[in-house]
This record gives sequence, structure tokens and C-alpha cells, in this order.
Amino acid sequence: MTKIKRTRLEKLKHSWAKASVEEQQAFVVWLGEDQQMPVAAGSIRTAAPAPIATGRYLTRETVDRLRGIMAMRGISLAEVMVEMGLESHDRSLARAMLRQTSLRLKTVEALQVWLAAHAPPTTAPAPAPVLESAEKAGEED
Repeated sequence: MTKIKRTRLEKLKHSWAKASVEEQQAFVVWLGEDQQMPVAAGSIRTAAPAPIATGRYLTRETVDRLRGIMAMRGISLAEVMVEMGLESHDRSLARAMLRQTSLRLKTVEALQVWLAAHAPPTTAPAPAPVLESAEKAGEED
């Protein structure tokens, strides 16, 4: 049996989901520091949100996204179910995430609403703060 090799993106998503809030914040700060990513003209476009399921089966991206939100908020799957308006002891979502089993359409719809409500903000990043050492260097001249 051969092990399926994960892509770098899948590894990043997995590491992000396991990181603490402090580690995630430090990473975001690091990204904002002089990290210029080359962007081809016209390569950034807004697309319609990807579907969370194919039929009644969750997509891998949805499972990763759900795990990331749960890790960031520090909540359990039972708490997610309650927030979605479903029974906390209902394990259908856990089975769908772990074993790729099908969900009732009611659960898929509730999850779609819940994910939209807990989507990360899409605002532009704040400008980088001015460093004190740069200000002091200007005073010494």
C-alpha cells in the first residue's frame, strides 16, 4: 500500500489547523514583513465560493476549513453542531469528516450557513507599524 503524498498546500493547511492562536498571529505578522509574492497581471480574481460538498459528501477543502475554524476557536465538533442548530450527540458530521460518509441535506445546508458566518474577514491588512529604531536613526542625523 503506497502512501499518498500530500501537497505543500495540504501540509500548510494541516500545520495551520494545529498551530496555536499565538503561532498563527506570528505567522501572519511574518507574512506581512517584506514578503513580496510575485503576482502576474490579471491572475488575482474573485471567484464564486467553492461548494462545500459534492452532492451529500463534504469536500476535502471543507473538512480542512472546518478543522481550522474549530482549532482557531478552540471548540469541539459537538459545539459546532449546537451552533448549527443540530443535536450535540449527532455524530453524522464527525463520520463525514473522518470516513467520507454522506450527510443529510439539512446538515449540509446548516454547515454552509455556519461556515459563511465564521469565514475569516476579507479586509486588507493593516499597514506595517513604523519601527522606533528607524525614527531614532532619523533624529541622530
